[in-house]
Amino acid sequence: MSIPLLFGPYGNGELPANIKDYGVNARWFHGFNEAAFDACAEQKLEACVEFKTFRADFQKHPELIPIGVDGKPIRYGRLVQGICLSQKDYLVEIEEQLLAGMKQFKPRGIWLDYLTYAGWFETSEPDLQESCFCRDCIADFCNSSAVDATAPEEILASYSEEWKHYKCRKIADLALHIRD
Repeated sequence: MSIPLLFGPYGNGELPANIKDYGVNARWFHGFNEAAFDACAEQKLEACVEFKTFRADFQKHPELIPIGVDGKPIRYGRLVQGICLSQKDYLVEIEEQLLAGMKQFKPRGIWLDYLTYAGWFETSEPDLQESCFCRDCIADFCNSSAVDATAPEEILASYSEEWKHYKCRKIADLALHIRD
């Protein structure tokens, strides 16, 4: 499979009429924005979508807040990304949104943004917290890693490498599923 090089700006702002003179063949923008797709068609640019995956409004969906080592929801502000990946209904909702947008608009490229565990790293002092230690995530970790542990402290003290591997594998498996 050959992956085309898609080169162009990100955002919904107006582009100059001669944008293609700079070697631009694509435009990246947030979500399935009909006006952005229309603008791409007008300028004969490939439409490419930045699709938010694991970023949610925790005020509306507190069940998605990852649980920290202390057994409480992680601290978060307006810029945190990442959700509790045991929330299967929300994962199905994300997938349905992606499939509906792809079917309707047929973008040339998709960037799965926020495909990560909780934290915010786009600042000079990143806020990265160990999570998610809800009952379901711990049970899934123990089942998939053949580990017998019940407490976050025990997992981090005795099985930290397995925990890292589990979390990376969980994100990678979700990315592969979405890709397929």
